[in-house]
Amino acid sequence: MRDTSLVWSLLRAMFSYDYTLAECEVERSEDQNQQELSNSLARLSVKACSRLAGSPDSPSSCMELFSRLLTPHLARELVNDNADQLLKLLTSNVRTPTLIWNNTTRAQLTEILETNLANNSNATVPLSVRYASHSDELVVGGVFIRVYNEMPSHQIEDSKTFVLDLLSYLKSVGDPSVCDKSTVDDIVSVLTALHNVIVNNTGLELQCIGHFSVFPALLCLGEVTLRFLSTVSRAHDVIADMTLTPGLVTRLLMTLHDAPAPQTLELTLDALTPLVSHASTVKEMLARGGYLFLLDILCNCAQVSLRVRGAELLARLCNDKLSGPRVRLALDHFLPPTLTDSLREAPASSIGLFDSEQENPELLWNQNQRVQLQSNVRVMCTQLYENIRRDPLAPSTPLPSPPPVLNTRETVVGGVYLRLFAQNTGWNLRKPKLFLSALLDEALRVMGDTPLDNNLLDLVSKCLLGLLQAQPNLIDLVPSLGHIPRLCCQLSSSPLPVSKSIVATLHVLSLSESCVASMSQVDCIGPIKYVLTSHQSLLSLTAETLARIFAAKKDKIVKQAIDADLITVVLGLLGGGSGQGGSGPVKAHLVKALKSMAQSGLYGGFVSATLDKSSVWSAYKTQNHDLFIGSTTSNAYLTGVPATAGYLTQGANTPMPSSPPPLVPNTQQQPDLLS
Repeated sequence: MRDTSLVWSLLRAMFSYDYTLAECEVERSEDQNQQELSNSLARLSVKACSRLAGSPDSPSSCMELFSRLLTPHLARELVNDNADQLLKLLTSNVRTPTLIWNNTTRAQLTEILETNLANNSNATVPLSVRYASHSDELVVGGVFIRVYNEMPSHQIEDSKTFVLDLLSYLKSVGDPSVCDKSTVDDIVSVLTALHNVIVNNTGLELQCIGHFSVFPALLCLGEVTLRFLSTVSRAHDVIADMTLTPGLVTRLLMTLHDAPAPQTLELTLDALTPLVSHASTVKEMLARGGYLFLLDILCNCAQVSLRVRGAELLARLCNDKLSGPRVRLALDHFLPPTLTDSLREAPASSIGLFDSEQENPELLWNQNQRVQLQSNVRVMCTQLYENIRRDPLAPSTPLPSPPPVLNTRETVVGGVYLRLFAQNTGWNLRKPKLFLSALLDEALRVMGDTPLDNNLLDLVSKCLLGLLQAQPNLIDLVPSLGHIPRLCCQLSSSPLPVSKSIVATLHVLSLSESCVASMSQVDCIGPIKYVLTSHQSLLSLTAETLARIFAAKKDKIVKQAIDADLITVVLGLLGGGSGQGGSGPVKAHLVKALKSMAQSGLYGGFVSATLDKSSVWSAYKTQNHDLFIGSTTSNAYLTGVPATAGYLTQGANTPMPSSPPPLVPNTQQQPDLLS
């Protein structure tokens, strides 16, 4: 524009406008009302300036001048074809996030206009106009940040561009930790504005994607950054971008440790919670030891609500499909397995369990252990924080050495304390199948140890038999666990304590047809024959076990007996004296075993022919030996183990009398049956 004096005249004419006259409903004319004439001139001046400014899509050079003089907001109003609205703004005192306009700004602009008109200046155009009323204001994207934070619900015309302008400002100022106080205050104001505009405009958080690299450094500002991060992570795409930002999760973990106030800690948990939905975050927290900071909150935080939040976040880590099992293993160094499981399954309830004292087969927990854990975790978190602080961007952080596993004096198998379980084998276990498998593994391990720990073997065996007897439904699960072949193999040439334990186990397992079927797949009769001939003290238990095994009528088992020449051994025991062949019940079990073998579909004929050749068998083949089988003590061969569920017990065999009892004389006092 060559003649800027026209602009000065047009702008000056606008300030003669009186909006009170324009808004009143009194009839008036320009001929009779000077103010109405001034209002008309002001409207024409707006129209002229609008033409000079051009269109929004193609602004002219004058538009830049109007933006300098009238502020960008008023300059945009020039092209909106609403002269009365613009003129009212120019002649009123307005304070909004996009416009601060008052008597001072009008006086300052009027002075500029008068000066240029007096000088008839065509070339002197102010490069910028800094109004006194704006001197203390931070303006980003044409918005007065302080005013906007006071009116966060005010609708910004182009909110998407405003968000990008705010993010650009944050990138331009750099690390707040090296800035002066005034700059830090401005950064806080911009962060607050960014939070406000996203809260009040759904979907704007997507504009932050690709800009999160600036926020790890901004976390030193505390709550204002945390509040923004917890708010912006409403969209899945935003969360994905946040998890890919180097250093963001690490800085959040550090904030967990040095949070100065409960509110800061809560905001940090709010920011972390959506991030752990991504496996990469869980993996990073595992590599950084982030679970320790959460465990510290659970152990040492004074506020129950924050402890629950920490427990919930730990539970989400534990339940992650990829890294969750490793997190649970890490926590097992600090917590009893039952507490870890409770934390994973019911985080809120686990707090009460953590604070209580427990002594049962699945949890041994008291005040001393709790205090020790709290101290250990706090020390380790301090060490871990220092390790991270030295290199926050390292791919992993050296973790402090974990404390010794709690309750080292207790034998724990499958998360169960054996000493306490042996005292209460009827305890309702949370994971009985897992305990059964672990118990069988432990039993086989102890049996193979040199030297043999008899006390431990006795304890493990007592628990194993007690479990199977208290929960007989578990017996059918044993074949699928794969321990029966190992037990049979271990039985060969084993010492008396090991043989006693294995035979007692097979004695219980032989109640299950599926277990006997599993025994038929391996050589089980040979090892049992060894026990039958080598350990006289186990004769009763072994004989009953054989009777149960052959009662299942498995041809493969009978074939094993034939190959092992078991028939000859059993007949020898039946033909021996009471010292060699055992008591009546023992012989009865042996006879029952032979009769069951003779009923085999494939090998029954051979067994019967072999028995018929024996002179010993002729004394037993036609007799019914069931009455010789009395109550057995083999079920409880280990002290304190309850009898197998479903066993029928009966007293000693007493023959039925053949004559009625003698009459009692009337002079004899009769017993009181109700006493």
